[in-house]
Amino acid sequence: MTAQDIENLHGALPLLHKVPTKFLEAQFASMLTIPTQVWRKGFKGLVAATPPLERGPITVPTQIL
Repeated sequence: MTAQDIENLHGALPLLHKVPTKFLEAQFASMLTIPTQVWRKGFKGLVAATPPLERGPITVPTQIL
């Protein structure tokens, strides 16, 4: 993950509310410490997962925020 990758990701994900710049900068800095193979495995897991709507209804008490 490069700084440019993070900027591209940030630009692709809309934020509903304004997020403090210092908070985002801290998050971006911490993202740069995650090894590339961790990002790749995480992405592969997301792509391979069954979408929640295809799993059926939620059958236990759940609080959705």
